[in-house]
Amino acid sequence: MKAKPSYRADIEGLRALAVILVILYHYQVPGISGGFIGVDVFFVISGFVITQLLERAFQKDTFRFRDFYARRIRRLVPVFLLVSTATFLMISPFYIGDAYYIFAKSWLASLIGLSNLYYFNELSQYFAPETLSLSLLHTWSLAVEEQFYLLWPASLYLAYRFGKGRTAHWPFRITLVATFVLSVYMASALLITKHDHFPGYNALWPTLGTAMVIYAGLHQPATFTARLLSLPVMVFLGGISYSLYLWHWPPVALMHYQLIELTWLNRLLLIAGVVALSWFSFRFVENRYRHRDWSFTKSFLIFILAPLIVIWAIQSTIRIADDTSFRIPEERRELYKIIANNNPADLYKRCFKGKPVEFNQSDACLFGAKPADGQPNSMLIGDSHAIAQIGFIEQLLKGTDYSVLMVTRASTPFLPPAIAEKAQASDPTKVARNQALSDYLSQRPMTVFIGAWWSAYLKSEHYQRYFVDTIGWLKAHGHTVIVMEDVPELPSSSYAECLLKNMDDCSISAEDVKKSLANFYRFKQNAQQRYPDVQWINPRKVLCDATRCQTVLNGIPLYRDESHLNNVGGIEIGQEYLKRFGNPLTSSEK
Repeated sequence: MKAKPSYRADIEGLRALAVILVILYHYQVPGISGGFIGVDVFFVISGFVITQLLERAFQKDTFRFRDFYARRIRRLVPVFLLVSTATFLMISPFYIGDAYYIFAKSWLASLIGLSNLYYFNELSQYFAPETLSLSLLHTWSLAVEEQFYLLWPASLYLAYRFGKGRTAHWPFRITLVATFVLSVYMASALLITKHDHFPGYNALWPTLGTAMVIYAGLHQPATFTARLLSLPVMVFLGGISYSLYLWHWPPVALMHYQLIELTWLNRLLLIAGVVALSWFSFRFVENRYRHRDWSFTKSFLIFILAPLIVIWAIQSTIRIADDTSFRIPEERRELYKIIANNNPADLYKRCFKGKPVEFNQSDACLFGAKPADGQPNSMLIGDSHAIAQIGFIEQLLKGTDYSVLMVTRASTPFLPPAIAEKAQASDPTKVARNQALSDYLSQRPMTVFIGAWWSAYLKSEHYQRYFVDTIGWLKAHGHTVIVMEDVPELPSSSYAECLLKNMDDCSISAEDVKKSLANFYRFKQNAQQRYPDVQWINPRKVLCDATRCQTVLNGIPLYRDESHLNNVGGIEIGQEYLKRFGNPLTSSEK
């Protein structure tokens, strides 16, 4: 590879094209359904530019690892610190609870170049956050690039030293091609799409196309494509592309969190604001520090270690004592407490988070009437959606002789042993839990309230049969079965905080709710045909009319996330149910 002039306007244009695609995609501009490939274009450009820079340094014998990493720190970190600090200040009056703490953790991970691994772990959890409101989610690609910088210089250096003096430097070139292709592919593998099979062979087209444009520019710099990419506007946007990429996502993430629609006016205002901020940060931050002749030690201490300590202190403070009084208005704090501090799984953790086999049978998990003979005559069993309805169920228990023992566990719907061994074979803990619960239920007949995240499990044809057979098992053991239907699932957890966002209408489409329950209705129909005496209690009767379903009732926010009630909300629904429909536990309603 012959050394070429270091500056190429067409590469700046490629950077502009890449960041334009990403921004238009994230701003949900119609017709831009594959704009995420802009990230792949960035990876190819970075690989080429860094490889060319390293080869020139190797040939001149001027390469030093400390100098290389000092330049990378000064190039990348100052603007990141500016944008992330501004983002922290921007979201502080709005983000609450886990959303605020997750930002603080991602801030720390992003600074040390591990945000891709952090988000991979965070988004794979059961109660994963909403991706669209993660303010630093876009830094995953920067983390991949930084990890590339850790591995690539050493790989090329070893290959160059090994092949020095040999014809065509074949080890250098083989390593270059193999490692570069692998790095681009692995980086692309972190992307998530809703439609096309990506990555895989589809990742080849943007990466190969970018490589071909770069290669053509090496030998024919005056091609039509190169002239187009070298237009002044493209060169300008390419020059500020790093700042554009950093600035473009945090404001739209806040808009998603606040449930603000991305109208055309909002898109245009965002683009104008982001371009202005990017020019400012490029002019006064990027250019101010990137060319300074600071040592690695000085660069590391100022831009990595010192901010790391500050961000860690902020994260720890938020985790230990997030005082909302200084950042959230008083009128919203009481609503926040209802949403954040009334998770039934926390209020009754002994009935939810205890040992899987030795479930808690103490008074702490007993609801309703006091057991006449020391033994409850009823049980509430199921997963987190079952315990989320305990506030609703408690209202129905008033004035009845039901003494209910609550036994619930996250992601563990009740299934009899023979079924659990098939359905939950990959998790022996769930099988053991259901075996212990089945043993308890086999001792004597009682009334069994059963709840679950029906819409999630019933997507599977297997679970359609499993749950009907579970009702049959309970009936065969002499139990009276009451199925607790679920509340409407919200489009996102942000809707649970609707009142905090000052929205005029906190309702959602009843038609969308009906569609989301299609699998549940099919299960219910099959179960009713086989077991017509099973009782079904539907809290949606309180929340939904023919057109809309409410997420707020009598000024009370009902949910804590997109599918779970908070306890105060459950109580409010129960009280309203009794007023409108009477008590199904004391009537003949089925």
